Amino acid sequence: MTTTSKHEERSSLRALYASLAARRRPEDVAEMIREVIGDRLSKGEYSTLENAARYALKRYVFDYTSMAEEFARPVGMDRQVARARELFETAYPLTEDQCSNPEAVEALVRTISAEIGKAFGANDFMYDRLSHQERKARGIEFSRRGYNKRFRLLARMERRLVNLAREIQKREFQMVGKSGLASKLSWEEFSADVDTACFVAGDYCLAAP
Repeated sequence: MTTTSKHEERSSLRALYASLAARRRPEDVAEMIREVIGDRLSKGEYSTLENAARYALKRYVFDYTSMAEEFARPVGMDRQVARARELFETAYPLTEDQCSNPEAVEALVRTISAEIGKAFGANDFMYDRLSHQERKARGIEFSRRGYNKRFRLLARMERRLVNLAREIQKREFQMVGKSGLASKLSWEEFSADVDTACFVAGDYCLAAP
């Protein structure tokens, strides 16, 4: 058996926690569990776990599997946000994580929509655009082309927001369908008891894909 430091155990436990949101092979999860609690197991228990982990990818030079190890993550709105920052003075930067967060992107869209007097949800190009006289009355000085360009971008971003929220929900359904509520555990809940954490992660990886 190996002796595991507290730092190594914590690091391995973090990896084990990350596996709850992934689709790791049982052999690889067994290897992570071995790294977390291997030095506390009896000889028989360790032998059983070692047997389960013997084909873990970590033990091979070419650690490749054709099985998808992650649930497909929705494509964020980085590109659209970057374009918005080019066209709108009130646009502010969002992190990569925020660009994948519908609420964060919606807040940005609502903020910059004020620059062209557009109401959130009013996306009909024929009926929801302001006329020249209406833009002038509101002090909106963009040219017709500039106004239309910004209106179209905002309308596209709102449609993309709907799709992003749907994709996120679909991913969550897939994760819950495989793991029950294990993927909903917070790090604090998961790490509160190491032995229970290993049991949960092991049970999760054996669930139907």
